[in-house]
Amino acid sequence: MEIDSLLRRIETLQRENTRELERIRREKAQLKRMPLSVASVVRVMEGGEAHLRQQGSNREYIVQVKEELHRALKPGTKVAVNDSFAIVKILKEP
Repeated sequence: MEIDSLLRRIETLQRENTRELERIRREKAQLKRMPLSVASVVRVMEGGEAHLRQQGSNREYIVQVKEELHRALKPGTKVAVNDSFAIVKILKEP
């Protein structure tokens, strides 16, 4: 009985890992396809939003941010944004 339970748990974990791997592969492919622009965070707002200023053009935008990225943002943070101004990743400072 215990072996059957462990086997089911391993199979469940394997399915979850396979789904996560596919999600990461899709995200990687998407990142490779689109050119990214650089923006700076002007203000981190409530409700998962951020006020951004695009580098070069100085245009400003309010964008919705993924929860895991939103927690890491602070004013002055440089981010990579796609053509829809969605934050794709946080850029490391040199």
